[in-house]
Amino acid sequence: MNTYAQIIDGSNSYFGFLNIQFQDGKMKISVTQGVRPPLKWEVDLSNIKGLTSDQFMGAKRIAFYDGQVEYILFEAGVEVTEFLEDNLYAEA
Repeated sequence: MNTYAQIIDGSNSYFGFLNIQFQDGKMKISVTQGVRPPLKWEVDLSNIKGLTSDQFMGAKRIAFYDGQVEYILFEAGVEVTEFLEDNLYAEA
């Protein structure tokens, strides 16, 4: 599933489209970058904290933390946030 997101890790930040897959209690995130190696994150769903959802500029937004990394996922299509909530809240 693809969506728009912001990932903040200290002074490093990613903002753009990414691919999310849920497998074996983990959320696997990847971003293809052409000829450069892909960016990858793996979130253990049992470790997420501060899971919230709200409205941002008329669209749904889901945010949570995994350690010091903040993940903010934006609605970018039909049923995207519902799919994310079904998988994230099932483990929270």
